[in-house]
Amino acid sequence: MKNLLLIFIGGGLGSCCRYLLSLWLNTPASNFPLGTFAANVLSCMVLGFASILVIEKLELSTHIRFLIMTGFCGGFSTFSTFDSEIFAIIERDNYLSSLIYAVISILAGLGALFIGMTIGNKVIS
Repeated sequence: MKNLLLIFIGGGLGSCCRYLLSLWLNTPASNFPLGTFAANVLSCMVLGFASILVIEKLELSTHIRFLIMTGFCGGFSTFSTFDSEIFAIIERDNYLSSLIYAVISILAGLGALFIGMTIGNKVIS
């Protein structure tokens, strides 16, 4: 039950951060949903960093893992919004923009995960 509460708290914080980031970065005229992109990439970086630091280096409790990795990162990133924004771009007949957004998002997420893991490895060596 404690893990569910921690996931709930982390997820709520992550969702609020994603919402605020989208308010700040998304513009109605843009074909590129920068807020969702930034949230997903940052979430990958936090997840990579936490996976190294929380699990391997500091060996923190599973409670902290649930709070940060499952809760916060799960709430901060959003696959459903990512897909719905790709669909909205396609509906505006911007096929190339939708493809670019999808590919860049996936590659940037993988890169951010790697960067986060690299930073995590360097923090406590």
